[in-house]
Amino acid sequence: MSWKHLSAFALAVLIIANVIFTILVISEYEKNNYFDQESIDELTELLSRSDIELSPDVMPKKRTDIRVYKSNVTKSGFEAAARVLVGGNLSVREGNMSAVGDNGKYTVTDDFGFSYVARGYEGEAGKYIAVSDKKAAEKTLSTVISFLNIRQIWDIPENRQAVKQPEYKVEKLMVYGGTGALGAHIAEYLDGYKTGNYIDAIVTGDEVKSASGNIMFILPSRAYKAKNTDVFGVMIKEKQRIDALGTNEKHTVVSLGYSLDLCFDVFGAAYLIPVCNVVYSDGTVYTYDIVSGECISE
Repeated sequence: MSWKHLSAFALAVLIIANVIFTILVISEYEKNNYFDQESIDELTELLSRSDIELSPDVMPKKRTDIRVYKSNVTKSGFEAAARVLVGGNLSVREGNMSAVGDNGKYTVTDDFGFSYVARGYEGEAGKYIAVSDKKAAEKTLSTVISFLNIRQIWDIPENRQAVKQPEYKVEKLMVYGGTGALGAHIAEYLDGYKTGNYIDAIVTGDEVKSASGNIMFILPSRAYKAKNTDVFGVMIKEKQRIDALGTNEKHTVVSLGYSLDLCFDVFGAAYLIPVCNVVYSDGTVYTYDIVSGECISE
């Protein structure tokens, strides 16, 4: 065999080896990061024995590796964030780091809650209709984020070492008949997961008339990797719960997914804990802490 033919043969072998290696890498990645269809089918069959039905495509295919996020909340840090939010003088109440500002009526509480009502504003009378208008949603979101000074809050000293900054998305936009005021329900996300925090606001033109909800005033400075209970483990626990009820009713799961739940420890530190939410067709929701694997709310 000539050197020319030998070189061509060696190149062909190398190409084939690279293709096989790539296939093996992809296969291993999918095995480690995705549930295979056979396992999903077996789970579906097991749940059906307890009259639990999974709606089409409700089962997440990707395995989760959500972090636990921690924010160190100090009295001075919270007050600094509240001052930026209010944009005026504060009256700090003893014991709970609550604050009331002069620009309209503000209240900020130490569980990251807040409310604002413009001076003289008495709310919208009349019905509102849900609308789908991407430009209006983007403009409303920009107006609310700017008004609440959220990006300035991120820049206080206590937030400069944050491991993540939240994102905000308008999940529902409504228009009030007669006045044309827009009502927006804005969800807060961290690392792609909904936090459970939100902003409800009413905007007229470029002016925020009212706003309330919860936002991460003090951003997470630590992220911990924790062993997660996946949706398979959660649904097995749901099967056990329903079996214990001893009813023959049909239970249809219409939504099954992950989010982050805000909680505080006895020292005041704030945590975003990964949870799995099981939503049934009757509106019932069961939430599982996927670090402990325990059901934490119904």
